[in-house]
Amino acid sequence: MAAGLKTIIALSFVLAIGFLLVILSSALWRNYLPLLVVATYVLAPLPNWICSRCSNPDDFMESSGSAVLDFGRFCTGFLVVMGIGESFDLFFIPFVRAPKEGEEKEEKEGAETG
Repeated sequence: MAAGLKTIIALSFVLAIGFLLVILSSALWRNYLPLLVVATYVLAPLPNWICSRCSNPDDFMESSGSAVLDFGRFCTGFLVVMGIGESFDLFFIPFVRAPKEGEEKEEKEGAETG
């Protein structure tokens, strides 16, 4: 097997494990706000794909269709960087943090009495 193919397989495995951990951590604490990061990464390739379809592949001059491709690459890069920044933003929001030991028990007792 070629070295490039092994690298692609390893990177896709790491990406799948990362998505799995984000989804499981969201379900564990019943806080689905971190799934916005997964949605950002799922939607990131769409501008590049749409703009590559809109460019004219039959044109022999490179400069006429490159603006559309550059815009698609810019939007894709923006979404990738936004996904990284969104992770850091969600880390510092107290709403996303896991509950402490006493907080979870107090919520259950409050639900039973009221």
